[in-house]
Amino acid sequence: MAGMNFDELFKRGIIPFKGGWNGGQRDEIKTLIKEVMERDKGKAMKQKALEWKKKAMETTDIGGSSYKNFEMLIKEALYGPYGN
Repeated sequence: MAGMNFDELFKRGIIPFKGGWNGGQRDEIKTLIKEVMERDKGKAMKQKALEWKKKAMETTDIGGSSYKNFEMLIKEALYGPYGN
């Protein structure tokens, strides 16, 4: 981990902090995450997450593709593959 900047560590899911697991680290982690998220890359990540959220809402809503697939699965489990 030596020599890696925060962005590289963050991509790997490693959040560096000074000290141990104490009250002081929370503010440091908050500051580091805020710093990353306010950059262009962080803004792009947020935008992509919002797009995925919208798609997830659309597909799981009544009439969406995931909703229809789940409905077919339940019908097949209850009535068999041919609806008998």
